[in-house]
Amino acid sequence: MFQIDKDTAIGSNGSQEPKSSKGESFLKGTFILTVAGLVVKVIGSLNWIFVSRILGGEGIGLYQMAFPIYFLAMTVSQAGVPVAISIITAERVALKDIYGARRVFHISMALMVVTGIFFSILTYFAADWLIEWHFLRDPRAYKSVVVLAPTVFFVTLLASSRGYLQGWQRMTPTAVSQIVEQIFRVITMVLLADLFLPWGLDYAAAGASLGALAGAITGLIVLVYFHVKLDRDIERDYGHDLRPPEGTQPEPARRIIKRIFQLSLPVSAASIMLPVVSNLDLMIVRERGDGAVRLSDRYGGAARQSLLHHHSLDGYEHRASDIGGAGAAGQGTRIRSDCGFGAHIEYGMLPGFRHRIRTGDADIIAHI
Repeated sequence: MFQIDKDTAIGSNGSQEPKSSKGESFLKGTFILTVAGLVVKVIGSLNWIFVSRILGGEGIGLYQMAFPIYFLAMTVSQAGVPVAISIITAERVALKDIYGARRVFHISMALMVVTGIFFSILTYFAADWLIEWHFLRDPRAYKSVVVLAPTVFFVTLLASSRGYLQGWQRMTPTAVSQIVEQIFRVITMVLLADLFLPWGLDYAAAGASLGALAGAITGLIVLVYFHVKLDRDIERDYGHDLRPPEGTQPEPARRIIKRIFQLSLPVSAASIMLPVVSNLDLMIVRERGDGAVRLSDRYGGAARQSLLHHHSLDGYEHRASDIGGAGAAGQGTRIRSDCGFGAHIEYGMLPGFRHRIRTGDADIIAHI
């Protein structure tokens, strides 16, 4: 099993322990995220069997008209940020700069709060404009857009929290929060869609959309528990009064934010393509046959593709944090052995990962 330098692990009473006392090994973390992703997808697939029976093709179409708007706002607000936070956090932990790791989390969370609020408000107030300018061709989709707006905020906070914990090589919190998020999403979608159906399909579709909000909130609650657990481990092993390493100064907030953007923008450029294409579909598709009813029914056929989109990069976040921590610790051999040939192929498909990943004093060229 691949191991991190034992000096980087948290050990009670100053003793040296294997990496498992700090977080999971690379292979174990990858396995945990893979299993969680499969469980989430299975739950999501089963969910649409029930939701489709309640809403029908037309109701699913109304839901799917609103979802690309939410998808775009969510992607722009936080795409690539978890990867950036996990890399920077892993660097600080590898250098035993626990104060710096916490500082990265606090600054990134503040940044995500601002962007999350901004894009939530923008999505909410843009709903009227989207209907007025016929970007959404069925006015009944308005309610779904409105109820999805606050979800952008909570999903953005989820991204920052997961990235920080993965920087500590703790993959279980991400896996557990994903599964819990999906379970509550499914339960809420089915219950509220069925509850609001007597009021009309627009209300039923909005009820189904509320599932995303319920899932994001419960997922965030789960992560709060793991954050508290991590803080207790840090205080036990490093004390309550954390300071920068001797002879160093805290990294300026502006520089941390700049690095977050530098690392996240390449991933954002790749991630944003899917929501852009989805929104172009809304603009291009024309009403035919029975008008909006036929359009909604036709559009409903694609709705089942959308539920699991935001779990697609978790494996890359895990591997990126492992690379960042190894680079900061000067462990070039571990980078090559942990990532191997599969990493070369996967990262070659992600813009930016073939560029330099700045890791403290070390520069890793991602040609592994």
